[in-house]
Amino acid sequence: MALLEVSDLRKYFVVEKGIVRKNRNYVKAVDGVSFTLDKNQTLGIVGESGCGKTTLGKTVLRLLEPDSGVITLNVNGRSINVLDADEEEMRLVRKKMQMVFQDPQSSLNPRMPVKSIIGEPLKILKIAEDPEEREGIVLNLLTDVGLGKEHMERYPHEFSSGQRQRIGIARALAVGPDLIILDEPTSSVDVSVQAQVLNLLKRLQETWNMAYLFISHDLGVVYHMSDRIAVMYLGKIVEVADADRIFDNPLHPYTRALLSALPFPDPEFRGKKKRILLEGTVPDPINPPPGCRFHTRCFERKANRPCKREEPGMREVEKKHLVACHNY
Repeated sequence: MALLEVSDLRKYFVVEKGIVRKNRNYVKAVDGVSFTLDKNQTLGIVGESGCGKTTLGKTVLRLLEPDSGVITLNVNGRSINVLDADEEEMRLVRKKMQMVFQDPQSSLNPRMPVKSIIGEPLKILKIAEDPEEREGIVLNLLTDVGLGKEHMERYPHEFSSGQRQRIGIARALAVGPDLIILDEPTSSVDVSVQAQVLNLLKRLQETWNMAYLFISHDLGVVYHMSDRIAVMYLGKIVEVADADRIFDNPLHPYTRALLSALPFPDPEFRGKKKRILLEGTVPDPINPPPGCRFHTRCFERKANRPCKREEPGMREVEKKHLVACHNY
């Protein structure tokens, strides 16, 4: 049984034009997304900026309330429908699902010292209400992420971006989650620090036996971290497969275009690689095109295909390799 099951999840944002409130349109940020995530595994969510990756992560955790769909968390022999969970069940959900945000500077309270930032979840979720016990747990967590006792009384502005991200990771670990949603965890740190953060996350996953939902626009980073990869375009998942299969045999034209943009240090390989340049721009998410949302930029669309009329369903073309494309 999968740890997390998401089915037909949708999150729309209301856009009001002019003074008259009835003239409403919707940004379809997440529009019918489905996937599963197994225990101790990493699912990478990749796509260009604005495709709905961050909204998807926040909606799964119910930091944003979804408009429809089903989110099921299977923990301790129980299946919890996250969307219909009561207060007691949501307390368990908060213990089992946590998030590390993209910008650690804005996600950490600048008026709280590190020991309070990391210790707050322990207090709120009634895991360690005794101050001394809580401080001991915080110290162990700081040690796990490569910081020390001398950092406990400091404030977020006294740390580098990489250290702040480590604090954010320690805060997420505090409640002992089974799943952590990582929203672009290395985008705000220097390139020289990225490898350290990624290696830290790998080590923590093995030590704590957690699953990751890893959100990023960087295919190289996603490949390094993920067991399976889901490619998003304009609010929808267009391809899902094991990481090696995505890189060795990408099926969707959009996936192939993304992979063609990856830099490779081997000049011999680079000479053989064909760069795919997509025409046009990403369509307006308020008024996406009918049929396949990628057809306006697709270099493989054909006149005899229903790309402009019918939305392609997700098909299993190879074992555990699903793609939403009329070419298959």
